[in-house]
Formats: sequence, structure tokens, C-alpha cells
Amino acid sequence: MKLLLYARSISLKPSANEILRKAAAFFAQAELDRPHK
Repeated sequence: MKLLLYARSISLKPSANEILRKAAAFFAQAELDRPHK
């Protein structure tokens, strides 16, 4: 179900969706790498 919605959103706006996906992955990785106080 999620995969279908994801594919549909990509087909609608490939460039914007790709940018958002990469940004989300970048911030998620930065959050993981950052030492927690």
C-alpha cells in the first residue's frame, strides 16, 4: 500500500519528490550521526 502511494507521488512530481526524499534521508542521517546530550 505504501509503495503504491509512493510510486504515485513520484509519477506526479518526480523532481520535487526526489529532492524531498533525499533531504529527508540527509536530515535523518544527520540526526543519527549527531551525539545526543
